[in-house]
Amino acid sequence: ILGPNFQAIGQLPGFVRGLARVENYLIVGESKNRNFSRLLPNRSPVSLDSKLTIIDTQHNCCRSIPLPSAISEIHSITSAQPL
Repeated sequence: ILGPNFQAIGQLPGFVRGLARVENYLIVGESKNRNFSRLLPNRSPVSLDSKLTIIDTQHNCCRSIPLPSAISEIHSITSAQPL
């Protein structure tokens, strides 16, 4: 995940499609990786699920909320607060 000024702020196994900040939390939309079979074999594991991942930046921990399998992609996350 790249934040402001292209600073690396984390790495997740899904295809990141949206990012929002709410106080000390980052909300990340992750779509499943539809082309995982084409990836290099030595690459880090990839996610086959779509989910929302909530990152607590103060305590450096996260929790993922899986979405129903009918939701295959997330296109964006919106927030009233700037990153």
